[in-house]
Amino acid sequence: MIQTQTDKRPRVVIVSEFVDATRNSTGYYWRKIIEGLARAGSEVVVVSTEQSCALAAPFGPNISCRSTALGQHSRNGGVKSYLFGQVQLALGLALQTWRVLRRGDVLYCGTNPSFLLVILALFRLMLGFRWVLLVHDVFPENAAAAGLTSPRSLKYRLAKAVFDRTYSAADALIAIGQDMLEVLQRKTRGKAQIEVIPNWADVREISTSLSPDDKPMVDRSRADAVIFQYFGNFGRVQGLELLLDAIRMVEHPAAEFVFIGDGALAGQVQQFVAQHPERRVRCLPSLEFGRNNEGLLACDVAMISLMPGMFGLAVPSKAYFSMAADKPLLVIGDVGAELQKMVSDHKELGWFCPAGDPRALARLIEQICDFDLSSIRGCPRRFMERNHDWKQAIRRYVAVLWPDTCR
Repeated sequence: MIQTQTDKRPRVVIVSEFVDATRNSTGYYWRKIIEGLARAGSEVVVVSTEQSCALAAPFGPNISCRSTALGQHSRNGGVKSYLFGQVQLALGLALQTWRVLRRGDVLYCGTNPSFLLVILALFRLMLGFRWVLLVHDVFPENAAAAGLTSPRSLKYRLAKAVFDRTYSAADALIAIGQDMLEVLQRKTRGKAQIEVIPNWADVREISTSLSPDDKPMVDRSRADAVIFQYFGNFGRVQGLELLLDAIRMVEHPAAEFVFIGDGALAGQVQQFVAQHPERRVRCLPSLEFGRNNEGLLACDVAMISLMPGMFGLAVPSKAYFSMAADKPLLVIGDVGAELQKMVSDHKELGWFCPAGDPRALARLIEQICDFDLSSIRGCPRRFMERNHDWKQAIRRYVAVLWPDTCR
């Protein structure tokens, strides 16, 4: 049981597209946050989609849910259909939020859908509530990094002007890394209160070994094999092209690779696997989040990759889930980024290679194949237990949401 000060706190309204722990890490995080805040003694009102509320039910004591049906089928079409659905979703969530918000409430939400934030900033001007924004993505900077728009374009500059003011309108921002803190300080020009609360996992829910009834997802018949895994979104900002280029250069006979997931570049990964059977690379479909633990255990080393230029724009949550499963990390990203600093400060957690240098990455993979992985067994898990567990995170969220009751 999470123990906190029991003074009467303002009600918290949580708004998110996903609040169920069955489909993705976003829903998992919000479901655990909702449960943690309710256990800490707060009344929690959840605003989400009909589908996510249904999947999350039943909620526990002190938790109620308001839902919208708008925008739930927006992911099946092209870019225009997706954007239209996101606008619909934002309007639906905004309408339900307006209906439940009271003066004196605390509004707590993430950064998706982006359009919703502009509406909530307007609500903030009209009603007297405290607004806390948990930042997992920085818009529109992340869209430019993904190549979806040019930083020099008029639409980007207009969007940035709007969202810089929108982010600044929140009473407090929560960054998930020190690198993101730097980006948000520039974005808000020092006008916003910003706290850093890194990603986390409920370590008690993640096992370091398969149960007797579970079948391994990968072939473990080669005793000398070292399996490197990419698990998650095959998106545009993950740097998968560079990762595949590096795999093409790896010559160590022990190296094997497995990709688990789906996304915009899934076809490219599947094509690489088909064209390079000699590279011992497998591509497996995405898993329901309930089977997340099986995927986490399907490797010896977890590869956490972002393309160059993503400094401060994202911190992959899969790194923390992998460490909870006691897997060391191979981090590919920008120098100075959150995960680079973590593995550099704690050598027992894994390795780092700068993004954009596939040859250096290939050589590092070969070095890891010769490393005694048993020498660091248990280190990633203990690091998570000590520094990034769910209960610790909830206490820090409480301090940001209700600062007056935690003094």
